[in-house]
Amino acid sequence: MKKTTITLALLFFCINLSANIQPEFMYKAHKAYKTKNYKEAIDLYNRGCYMGFSEACVSLGNMYMNGDGVKTNIKKAKRYLNISCNRGDTISCDLLAKEKHKKLDKIKKIKAEKMEIEKIKAEKIKRRLQEANFFMRNNIPLNKARKWKEAGFTASDALYYITNNISISEAKQLINN
Repeated sequence: MKKTTITLALLFFCINLSANIQPEFMYKAHKAYKTKNYKEAIDLYNRGCYMGFSEACVSLGNMYMNGDGVKTNIKKAKRYLNISCNRGDTISCDLLAKEKHKKLDKIKKIKAEKMEIEKIKAEKIKRRLQEANFFMRNNIPLNKARKWKEAGFTASDALYYITNNISISEAKQLINN
């Protein structure tokens, strides 16, 4: 009974001490941050986070997320925000969710860009096949057609000049005159 009473008294003292330390401790950390004394702010927030103050973890996570006084480090930011979120802090959980959505949006954007590139490639291939088919239907060898294409002529222009026995140089002269 005596041990239980002493243990409860000690626990009550520690909780009470912790409650009194947090506001002063966090006040110093916030003051260091506001005065741009980032090194001290990081040190205080870091100690506060490991002492169990969720607010310190959130603040430290935000510093790493935004690059305030430190190099932006999303991995570290997430680590501190996860600590706070696991302690029940809803702000840090919301920040983690927003970061996850940013990442998903970025992935969606990259996928959309890749799809657009593939679509453009497919269109080029389709156009080349159509041109090749056009020349083959008109009994024009593809190597001859390729020379006209490289010279900058459309398939229909090339067909006209080829069927009228006009060379590429003659066709260019006709266009320039």
